[in-house]
Amino acid sequence: MSEFDTIFYRDAYCREFDSVVKTCTPFKKKYAVELEDTAFYPEGGGQPGDTGTLNDQKVEDTRKSDGRIIHIVSDPITEGTPVHGVIDWERRFDHMVMHTGEHMVSGLIHQTFGYDNVGFHMGEDAVTIDFNGSMDWDACMRVEAKANELVRRNLPVSAGIPDEKELARMDYRSKKELHGEVRIVTVPEADVCACCGTHLKSTGEIGYVKLISLANHRDGVRIEMLAGKRAEEFMRKVMDQNLRISHLLSARVLETSDAVERLLNGYQNAKRSLRIAAEESMKEKIASLVPGERYYIAFAPNADHEMLRYFANAILQKTGAESAAAFSEEDGECRYVIVSETVDLRKEIRGLNQELNGRGGGSPQLVQGVFRADSDTVYETVNALFQDPGK
Repeated sequence: MSEFDTIFYRDAYCREFDSVVKTCTPFKKKYAVELEDTAFYPEGGGQPGDTGTLNDQKVEDTRKSDGRIIHIVSDPITEGTPVHGVIDWERRFDHMVMHTGEHMVSGLIHQTFGYDNVGFHMGEDAVTIDFNGSMDWDACMRVEAKANELVRRNLPVSAGIPDEKELARMDYRSKKELHGEVRIVTVPEADVCACCGTHLKSTGEIGYVKLISLANHRDGVRIEMLAGKRAEEFMRKVMDQNLRISHLLSARVLETSDAVERLLNGYQNAKRSLRIAAEESMKEKIASLVPGERYYIAFAPNADHEMLRYFANAILQKTGAESAAAFSEEDGECRYVIVSETVDLRKEIRGLNQELNGRGGGSPQLVQGVFRADSDTVYETVNALFQDPGK
């Protein structure tokens, strides 16, 4: 019997079928049921195994094991028992849509750039495809546009097993050298590829192909792809988000990026103004300090850690003090920078962070981080440390 003479290869659209249990064996606290024939596709080549029911018992997964197709169930089914199988069709069809869409994208990238698909995984959220060459986002969008053109043309998708002579004449994609029977899936103008998965009858059934991300991966790139219902749901969510942004910024739907850019520019300008004001305030405070104290604790509004380090060190230089602490309170938190020439701050900071629900660290002479406490509590705790270091 040919490896490809199972129901899911003869008819990938078969949703229900009748068969007989061939074997039933224990499998990881469950049972592995092998049938005489099956429409359940086993996990392989990046495509998940099918789920569904056998005689109303849930099939949790379908896999290949030692050349056998096994259906994972909770309760045993006696050998020789007739069974009626029902595929979780919505899930299977989604896999067929995504897999056929992946063929189109991989084939078009191979045609255009000569890159090979070196990794493929169909996840719960998206399909990831790895290629052994670099691309930019504009190139991805050109591939997406061509794929959707072929979707709209509703081209026939075919799968067959050519003989050795015919196979030798064919130019097809394959991740490895193949021997024996080779199943070739063809998407006109897009792809000719050796594949053992399930696919659609025509490109039009895909509905829509959407590439959603591009990232460097190893020596090439990784692309995330959606197709069919998943692509539609993703674009609906994108549209919902854009409508909310449009409403919040009082901008037209197709002008939200310009509105966000204006908002960010305004934020950066305000941030620069606050920084200038904070620097002026620190300079005034430093100028007003009178030398003579062993330590100083000061607060500066709207100051980041870089400014606080400058502030704390400037206090030591101006006053000749042994220790200084600079803080900036915002939204119930205090950024801190503490410097000292006499206190081992690396030993003390753990206790301070515990007491003030903080995080951070540093060297014996300088520590920085954030305390999740109000300014009065921070002042009292650090003041106590400077008065009695080590306690």
